[in-house]
Amino acid sequence: MSKKRRRKAGSAQSNEAAYTSIENLNLRLARLDEKTAEYVAKEVAPLLSKEGLRTFDQRMAPSGWKWPPGKKPEDGDLVRDGSLRKFIRYSPYGTKVGVRIGVDYAPFQIGKRPVYPYHTQRLPDAYANAIIETMQRLLGEEFEF
Repeated sequence: MSKKRRRKAGSAQSNEAAYTSIENLNLRLARLDEKTAEYVAKEVAPLLSKEGLRTFDQRMAPSGWKWPPGKKPEDGDLVRDGSLRKFIRYSPYGTKVGVRIGVDYAPFQIGKRPVYPYHTQRLPDAYANAIIETMQRLLGEEFEF
């Protein structure tokens, strides 16, 4: 169940809107001082990775739809030997958060079976809530809802 989020008085944008995509998260982090943004990015990245692994293990896209099967049985379902699962994760890149893909074939496999939301795609509630709760915990009143 999604938490109810309120607009803070005087804010130009609701907190929900601020966290609708990874791109918006990175824009929000850019407004913080560098040390704080780096710290928040390091805290948020593993939580987003955890959500991604949860849907990966369920063989579904972050939006909730099941992955389509490969055209040939040998195409597999992305989990044949675990290499892809082991090397796809969110990582902090200084004051930003992004997806790290550690195997060469990943972009070809992921094309039809999304593992993480695209950079500009609206985040599922589980991702957004992880970001909001972390920002609230780390930055306190400024991010109250």
